[in-house]
Amino acid sequence: MSLKALRRQAGLTQKELGRKLNVSHSAVSNWERGLCPPLRKYHRLMAIALNISEEELRRELDRP
Repeated sequence: MSLKALRRQAGLTQKELGRKLNVSHSAVSNWERGLCPPLRKYHRLMAIALNISEEELRRELDRP
């Protein structure tokens, strides 16, 4: 499942996820489009916001 799908499954917009992580919605968009990966310091909060484990998030982020 893509990062975008995980975000939508959690019922969040890019703007809402960005607020939870203290980043812009543009940063979330860039992550979702694969332009750049999120920094590791955001993984824990992102996993919490998306209601998934950090391990599950890492697996998703490592997908080509």
